[in-house]
Amino acid sequence: EQEEQEEQEEQEEKVEENVHESFNLDSSLSIQEASDISKNKQQKSIVKKRSLPLKIFFRFWKVVKESILALKHNPRLIIPYVGGFVARSDSIVITMFITLWVQQRMISDGFSLEIGAQRGGAYSGITQTIALLSAPIHGLIADRFNRLYSLLFASVISGIGYISTYFIPNITKNWVFLSLFLIGFGEIGVIVNTQVLLTVYCPPQYLGSVAGLYSMIGGLGILFTSIIGGRLFDVSPSSPFIIIGFFNIFLSIVCALVITFEQFYYIVSSWKRSRSLDSTSST
Repeated sequence: EQEEQEEQEEQEEKVEENVHESFNLDSSLSIQEASDISKNKQQKSIVKKRSLPLKIFFRFWKVVKESILALKHNPRLIIPYVGGFVARSDSIVITMFITLWVQQRMISDGFSLEIGAQRGGAYSGITQTIALLSAPIHGLIADRFNRLYSLLFASVISGIGYISTYFIPNITKNWVFLSLFLIGFGEIGVIVNTQVLLTVYCPPQYLGSVAGLYSMIGGLGILFTSIIGGRLFDVSPSSPFIIIGFFNIFLSIVCALVITFEQFYYIVSSWKRSRSLDSTSST
């Protein structure tokens, strides 16, 4: 009987050892699987981090490619692109350099920095108020007349307003408000008409990409005017205004060329159509 009991105890000990070994094996396998899963996740996250710049680049390239295809479909889209650059450059000149110019002049005349900042902010606010009140007028003009003529008119007015600041010896005198009126009235006209022409000229399937490129070009205009205008402002306070004035004149020249080409094409096509009708009637 004692021998049987000993044999049973030995068998129970072996069973317990086997159970412990199986548990240890399962735990080691689960730990290994968990480490493998974590390694896989880390590798996937590294791959995602590496591929994220490529995805951004390919999406950006897709937008540029579709915008170029839209430009091939309708070359007149060059006008909203140029207008977007000019319009955003206009806005940064008014909000930044008019305040600095007035502030610099007030300090040189013996006033404090606070008074100069207040006067400069007032000039900028007046210009933006004129632009705000003029926006519905440009909207009505764009609906009633040819949009190209409306943009041509607004860019010429804005260009005259900016270039006229060169002839202002003292920016704090009251007759400077004439230039501010022309700038505000023309600035909002360029913004409104370029956005209208963007929706008119753009093919519907490329509208999102074209709008994105339009905004990017506007951002480049802000960046260019902030950097180059800031450097030129140290040379002469009116220099940024003169540059933006010539940008507006350049935009008006582009509009005039497109209008001339369209009129010439219309005359030629009408002449060809009349000749074809005459030839068919004679036969």
